[in-house]
Amino acid sequence: MRYALLLAALLLIIPAAPAATLSGSVYDLSLDPVRDVIVRINTTPEQTVVAKDGTYSVEVGVGHYRIAAECAPGLTSRLYDEQDIDIVDDGDYLLDIILFPDLERIEEEFGLDELEVLEPGPISFTIPVGFAWASFIITLAVIGLFLVAMHLYLRRRQRASAPEPPRAGDARHQVLTIIQAAGGRTTQKEIRRQVPLSEAKISLVLAELEHDGLITKIRKGRGNIIVLKRIM
Repeated sequence: MRYALLLAALLLIIPAAPAATLSGSVYDLSLDPVRDVIVRINTTPEQTVVAKDGTYSVEVGVGHYRIAAECAPGLTSRLYDEQDIDIVDDGDYLLDIILFPDLERIEEEFGLDELEVLEPGPISFTIPVGFAWASFIITLAVIGLFLVAMHLYLRRRQRASAPEPPRAGDARHQVLTIIQAAGGRTTQKEIRRQVPLSEAKISLVLAELEHDGLITKIRKGRGNIIVLKRIM
């Protein structure tokens, strides 16, 4: 009985190793999810998962890790990337990965050799013509794909963050029309008098317009002065 109590006390003293969940998505240069990606993380022992739908999830402890993802649909189109991450505590960690063409594997699969060029006379020398041009073209292609991907990503974010423009006849449009007709400045009380809505609804509409950067509310006494900033 005494040994059992001692063992239980030791188990309470020894802290449990923190466990964290590391997950994320794998994208190509067009920011589309990539299926059937092999994801490896250098835990002990190493963990390997196949991201069937472009997402992965692994359990890790505290430490520094390197996670690698690869997709090999063809000999000359292998996609690959590596990322480092520090796990400092238990919890959920998110790490998304964007795959890039693996230039070293592509060069190996092309089998580029040096081309020997002989000039008239006793002197001869070797110029790696094929290797230099292939690397230059591949680098330009990667840069071009990266710029296109960044352009699409920024356009997608801009569309998602753009405020909805006021439509003719809705409350937002009515409020903006009243402020503009008053010379770009009026009171919240005057807007309430002209728009047949409750005080709470008027306050909500004004808050949305201020959030979208269309108006500014200035507190004066017990009321608000509404100033028009711009028309969408």
